[in-house]
Amino acid sequence: MVIDEDLGRSGSGIRRPGFEKLLAAICEGRVGAVLAIEASRLARNGRDWHTLIEFCGLVGTLIIDEDGIYEPRHPNDRLLLGMKGTRANWSFRSCGPARSKP
Repeated sequence: MVIDEDLGRSGSGIRRPGFEKLLAAICEGRVGAVLAIEASRLARNGRDWHTLIEFCGLVGTLIIDEDGIYEPRHPNDRLLLGMKGTRANWSFRSCGPARSKP
């Protein structure tokens, strides 16, 4: 399953059908691993990121990115994934999309 229909959509409050399909497939047990170049880019805000981690942990779905393979059921992997999401969220908010210049 390839989810790329959310490309170009940013920020929370935007409907993301690809992300919703991914979560549904994970919950149905049809996904053994989620593969991304940078896993924290799968979710555009902290709530979505932690929902993804929680669902993957519940059904045993791995999260794989360029840095490693994570098993959200394991506390250390869950901690690392949480930190990746927090870092990405902070980076997005501090350096993020075009901001109005004074």
